[in-house]
Amino acid sequence: MQGPSNWKSRDAGHEMQRRLGGRCERPEPGVQKVMTMLRTVLQRFCCVPLILLVPAAGIAQVVDTGCGLANAAFCETFTAAAGIGNRSGDLNGTLWGVSRQIGATNFGQSQYYDASPSTMQRCGEDVVVQPPHDVAICNGQAVESVDDQHGVTSLAMYPKQPFDIAGRTGTVTFDVSDDSHGNHRAWPEFWYTDQPVPAPFTHFSSLQSVPRNGFGVRFAAYCPPNEAGCGVRFICPDEPADVGVITVDSAVVVNNYVSDDSFTDVNVGTISVTAVDCVKASSGPGDMNRFQLQVSQNEIDVYGTDAGTTTPLKKIAVINNMALTLTRGLIWLEDVHYNGDKDGPDQGTHTFTWDNVGFDGPVLARDLAFDVLDDLAPISGYPGLLNLGWGTFPTDATPLALTVENVYNVDHAAGALLTFNYFTYNPVTVSYRVNDGAWQNLPWPFGACYTQNDFVLCGAKTVAVPVSLSDVQTGTNTIQFMSTDAMAIANVDLVLQGAGGVVGTDEIFANGFE
Repeated sequence: MQGPSNWKSRDAGHEMQRRLGGRCERPEPGVQKVMTMLRTVLQRFCCVPLILLVPAAGIAQVVDTGCGLANAAFCETFTAAAGIGNRSGDLNGTLWGVSRQIGATNFGQSQYYDASPSTMQRCGEDVVVQPPHDVAICNGQAVESVDDQHGVTSLAMYPKQPFDIAGRTGTVTFDVSDDSHGNHRAWPEFWYTDQPVPAPFTHFSSLQSVPRNGFGVRFAAYCPPNEAGCGVRFICPDEPADVGVITVDSAVVVNNYVSDDSFTDVNVGTISVTAVDCVKASSGPGDMNRFQLQVSQNEIDVYGTDAGTTTPLKKIAVINNMALTLTRGLIWLEDVHYNGDKDGPDQGTHTFTWDNVGFDGPVLARDLAFDVLDDLAPISGYPGLLNLGWGTFPTDATPLALTVENVYNVDHAAGALLTFNYFTYNPVTVSYRVNDGAWQNLPWPFGACYTQNDFVLCGAKTVAVPVSLSDVQTGTNTIQFMSTDAMAIANVDLVLQGAGGVVGTDEIFANGFE
């Protein structure tokens, strides 16, 4: 049965498809002694976090990370702005990567992943921002804002340290101000991918920016206050009727670029999502819910707290029949929109705050990812809009050439990748090279493209392609692209796998180590 109108659906025509339904090793004695000394420094001189170096196969031993994990392999509490001038805004751009699919691509109008100014609620003030300043740190929290331009958008943030679940159930935790008004507004998503592909994201069959392997969870099932018959309200009778409630809306698993979504118009497979409880929704930026995901290869249990609290954690959803093919990957926190102002001014321009991002498991070597900076070129006829990306056409006299600067630790890398988003109407072969290396070809790795009324739209894609380490050099690198059809490209990174080394969970001596 169709729920009341304020149980927001992605699209009225799809309302009936409602989406409900290791091993630990202690450090060696010498390392443990150093850790004890550092804890003494912490207790004596204040609550400044510490960085603890541990063996690659070890588990970081943490007294109190702030992330709610007894044995955190990673914990980020966004203490202060730490931007380095790349696409990550105020986040530490060595540790965090940020990618954006937040605007239109129109070859005829020279729009290539355009970005509109958005109004960010930051430290109690409304400020107008555009990338990369749409990601900030304020009052010890990450703050980001998106204007969706009446479209479907994603702003994605990820730490460059892998999360491993091999042979175990791993735990991921994060705080977010989940004040979503439903899945035709703005909502937070969590993703886990086997490669550091930018902005992994799906929206029906028309937008399949899928990783090679991974999964996503959408926190968008919402009911407003005092609507007794609304959507998920019946599964959380303990929540007062006069507060809004939120829970898991749906999930998607991707294997070999093929998505299995609990709510979609294509590729409906075995995945099952059951919402079993809800939590009090946030009132807005700074009013945080805590969510934890316990992740194994075939099941994810999702827990949450009422806004404004960090305990107790209530189980709010169970995701079954995942059949994940990955056991190691990267976690992503995403701000997702679907025309948030469709029914009038609401969440088309919106701010989320994030904090206390962490996960357990083995402490693994971090990647170093070097951004190609966004183009940020004005668009003729569209005042205020800036292109984040570039267009390339088979008729171009020369390849598209982009520059990555300040590359280092090449000799510490286990391998190299080139990662990027691209948009095309038709399946294409992408050719690329780094510096003067040989041209490499990426054939179309995805399935058939979206077609409506005989119009083909392959849309936005995300990929990671191999690069020979011998082609990468210290300092400035040039990346070139060609395509067999019109293509827009954005969020380009040169990734040195494992070149960031093994680092503990905290940061006081971060500048003292590679």
